[in-house]
Amino acid sequence: MNITMSHMDLDWDKIRRVYAKYLDFKPGYIGGGLRYGSIPLWMADREQAYSRFSPYFRSENLHDTKKVCEAYGRWLLASNNKSWTNLQRVGNRALEQPEKLCSLIGYLQEETVPIEERVQKGLAGGYKVDGVGKGILTGLLHTLFSEKHGVWNGSTEKAFRKLDVNIPGITSTTYGRTYFDVNEALNEMAVRLGASLTYVDGFMWYVATKLTSSLR
Repeated sequence: MNITMSHMDLDWDKIRRVYAKYLDFKPGYIGGGLRYGSIPLWMADREQAYSRFSPYFRSENLHDTKKVCEAYGRWLLASNNKSWTNLQRVGNRALEQPEKLCSLIGYLQEETVPIEERVQKGLAGGYKVDGVGKGILTGLLHTLFSEKHGVWNGSTEKAFRKLDVNIPGITSTTYGRTYFDVNEALNEMAVRLGASLTYVDGFMWYVATKLTSSLR
């Protein structure tokens, strides 16, 4: 499996034109109580939210399970994370297993372990926590390491299809490898567009929800 964009014949000029439209877009009501008049204002709020929440999730602070769970419960809300809506619908189930949730968050930060292994074990292995799917898990990764880990969720997959980026069949045995490839593609897009991964995640939302057709 390999969806790295450098291996594909993509129309980067067209993608850059779409990205320019995204930068000029006035989002208005996004969902989850969020409303913004411009993309830069939205992205700035997202970055501030990551700065607020990431200290609670750092490995050195995970001993305070109650505080971590309280922060996680707040982070799930779009009004607090400023990034993703409806995470709380299933994400709250993780609060029934506070010790496992803290173990998962700590494991995601074990940078001596390859990222594909961390994601695989976090979604379908010994660190799996009920209620934490790919969107929440990679959202936590992005909150902690927004400079190198992008978000993999339904909007990402829909946007990739519209941009003519093929994602091979995903099964429970390929979660980790799929995220590795998705993240490589998101990082390459960030480089080619001169953007941060946070802006790229917003761009995925824009393409998935506002682009009326694919680029094919």
